[in-house]
Amino acid sequence: MLASSTILIWLACSGEPSISTDPGDLLPEETGGPHEGVGAPPVLLGADLRPARPEAPLSRWLSVHTDRPTRLQVGWSDVHGPRQVAFDTLQTEHEVLLVGFHPAASYPLQLELTDAQGRRTTAAGPVVTLDPLPTSFPELTLLSSEPSRIQPGLSLVTMRPAKGSPYQELNHLVILDSDAHVVWSYAAPRFVYDVRMQPDGTLLAAEDGTLIELDLAGERRSAWQPEGWGVEDALELEGFPHELHHEVFPMADGGLLTLSLTERLLADYPTSTESPVPTAPARIADDLVLAIDRDGTVRWSWSLADLLDPHRIGYDSLRTRSSDIVPGPLDWAHANAVVEHPDGGIVVSLRHQDAVIKFDPMSGQLSWILANHDNWPERLRPYLLEPVGTLAWPYHQHAPMVGHDGQIVMFDNGNHRASPWTDQQPLDESDSYSRAVAYRVDEAARTVEQTLSYVDNPNTGPIFAGQIGDADWLDNGNVLITYGHATHTGGQTTASQGLSAQTIRIVEIDPQTGDTVWDLQIATPPALDPAGWTGNRTQRIEGLYPHLWASR
Repeated sequence: MLASSTILIWLACSGEPSISTDPGDLLPEETGGPHEGVGAPPVLLGADLRPARPEAPLSRWLSVHTDRPTRLQVGWSDVHGPRQVAFDTLQTEHEVLLVGFHPAASYPLQLELTDAQGRRTTAAGPVVTLDPLPTSFPELTLLSSEPSRIQPGLSLVTMRPAKGSPYQELNHLVILDSDAHVVWSYAAPRFVYDVRMQPDGTLLAAEDGTLIELDLAGERRSAWQPEGWGVEDALELEGFPHELHHEVFPMADGGLLTLSLTERLLADYPTSTESPVPTAPARIADDLVLAIDRDGTVRWSWSLADLLDPHRIGYDSLRTRSSDIVPGPLDWAHANAVVEHPDGGIVVSLRHQDAVIKFDPMSGQLSWILANHDNWPERLRPYLLEPVGTLAWPYHQHAPMVGHDGQIVMFDNGNHRASPWTDQQPLDESDSYSRAVAYRVDEAARTVEQTLSYVDNPNTGPIFAGQIGDADWLDNGNVLITYGHATHTGGQTTASQGLSAQTIRIVEIDPQTGDTVWDLQIATPPALDPAGWTGNRTQRIEGLYPHLWASR
């Protein structure tokens, strides 16, 4: 575990304030009273490095032994300049985790030891030597950047090889700096849908069927699993035997929101996107919305088929769902995100319904449906939001996020941009585009206004990513967009432009001006891997130890 009261200082590049270690700034109870700093300074008795878990190859444990209780400060330099990490607990045996190193580099450490009386010793420490990233790792190309306009911090990204890649066993979480340098990586045993850094610096992730907490040493702290899955040291969700998928969202009261599924038999499910008849018996995947306590207790669950109408379909509702239910049921709704609204309501994205809904978790009462108005049954039509002004509906969307002012931003994949059983013709992929879009909902009036639509990327033209994706509000008002499965730019396939067939684009925009202020491309050379990589989500984080910045 990390030593308590750790402080990471990113000098000359992050904009975060430095921490004073001047003994004159310490309280008397911290130093044992007034002091003059006279007498023998502390003695360094030993310092050793050891790797963290193999899954976290850029993390290192540092052990330092001193002749008396000391505070430890560790420094090194990289391409951005000096770095310092300060551990302000008085100890004779320090065991601390160091993170933030670049691969394929060596870092001689400088140690500074300060005892309770303010007496200091500086000494050369061991050298951190890191291997390069594997040759299978994709190329990170920063297409454009305006450093003064981006939200400061680091980018936490989920990545995996695309279908057809020879590197299917590789699933990565990576943290990138603003220059797109890797400063931390984790080789996950399974695909990670969603990840976010918690206030204590640990990561909370939805990992292909289970939920996990892990630290930056790669150690799993907690895990939750469906009933009967047999994952060692993971809490079981009693009564829910099927996979947890797509999302783990921390609630305001400390609980967790996630999604599971079950199957439902229907006697009269549609069989075609051309006509609502004929129908036939069918097994459908019914996504479940769950709230759980961290001890594994399920507080409540709601069936989306109960909340909506399982007979209304969108394009792709007739596809088979890939899940732990065998044979696979039809993928009626494909819920892919769940978040808590600031007012306590629950917001869910249903990809194959081209809909985002809000409901009351206590009563199951719908609040509204943000979706095109095609093919909804009469009982649900009162919940449809009426558009105000110029507005385009989302199609096959992902990852809604409610901002502080109530605006909802999401990634609109843009598949088809049409509904079955209408005279609309679905778009071909070459004519399709994805976008970040934001809406302002007036719940009392049941209206919706579009406040943002970002389509035209100045570096490559419109981008189409028909699967996965993310859009986040940032603290400075910008929006961070993840095109997690980009196959087309400017109306042409990425493969025809000398890139892999699937690429990741992470773009930060200023919504006030529409300017692109940061644009990262993640792809592989076709000769190495023609399939490429995909990525579900990106989160902009303040630093590698956010709990310590917040405590100041």
